Amino acid sequence: MSNHTFSEEPRVPGEEGPSEEVSTSAKEVRWSREKIVREIQLLASQGIPLSSTFVQKNHTKLHSASQRYFSSWGDAVNHAGFDYDGIKGVRWTKETVIKEIIGMSRQNADLSSSAVQKDNTPLFQAACRIFGSWKEAVASSGIEYSKHRKQREWTEESVICALRVLLRAGEPVSAGIVSKKYGSLYQATRRLFKGIPWDEIISTIRTPMANRAKRDLK
Repeated sequence: MSNHTFSEEPRVPGEEGPSEEVSTSAKEVRWSREKIVREIQLLASQGIPLSSTFVQKNHTKLHSASQRYFSSWGDAVNHAGFDYDGIKGVRWTKETVIKEIIGMSRQNADLSSSAVQKDNTPLFQAACRIFGSWKEAVASSGIEYSKHRKQREWTEESVICALRVLLRAGEPVSAGIVSKKYGSLYQATRRLFKGIPWDEIISTIRTPMANRAKRDLK
């Protein structure tokens, strides 16, 4: 991929705190700030509630580790890119996703895929997981998605940024899944990085993210 430059993602705020990894069980589960953030993003992508009570009961080790590496569970959730006050206690189902979409529609909120992915990531991820795509979720809410869809002009930089968002959120990024859930992103990637294998594109984007995380932990 010598013809394309993948710049590193910006530093995540709040990097102070323990830098060493800690072994927390006989199974050698090793926690770090980076791992905690990844686990939180994975839970969110699966539509699992991020309330402190639920996680403490069902994901005890993750919750305990967050207390050591962050000031609180809510602080850890915020560092994972979510507004803890806005999402605590939410469990995503077909009904709650539809209710949220209808509520946004009544408030004349922007229901385009790009806007919701940026402004309400948990809802967007839950909708894609449950309905297969954001478009299908909107349609299932009785709303004509074509009226809200925005045509986006993709550049190499915006493609890389969008793929990083999916990677940080723990979303599957195989060619098949991205082409199904994020058609325009997939097509733009293929067009802008023509001739480069999909796995190589993803690997090249992952590398600076991993290197940055390692440096931040030193």
